[in-house]
Amino acid sequence: FLNLALKLPNVYPNAPVIVLAILSFSLLDTLRVFVLRAIKRKSPFMPDNNHLHHILLRLGLSHKQATAILLLQSLLVFTLAFLTQDLPIYYQLPIVLIVGVIIYLVPILSFKHLHAQFSNWYMNLFESETR
Repeated sequence: FLNLALKLPNVYPNAPVIVLAILSFSLLDTLRVFVLRAIKRKSPFMPDNNHLHHILLRLGLSHKQATAILLLQSLLVFTLAFLTQDLPIYYQLPIVLIVGVIIYLVPILSFKHLHAQFSNWYMNLFESETR
């Protein structure tokens, strides 16, 4: 409104996408944890170890490494939003959302994959000892 009244140039019409890119990992992580807690019929406000940084720690990373990965992921999404700023918002928003969700899911899926591999290895080890 003020922009129209003062006839200022529209500097960045896709600003909401930048804001979503900055907040995307916090929002996705909170939403995912809330849904998991609701499925388990627990209060969404009760603490647990389902947040992304806990998953990274369970993968064997240190706190500094987990923080660096989360920072790198956030920077990648922000950089993508910045590089696509000249696209119309109806192209930019889906691109940033889809790529952001994929980047967000990589540690979660890798944890499940590594956990499944370890479980299979451990079960095979246990079975071979009992024979």
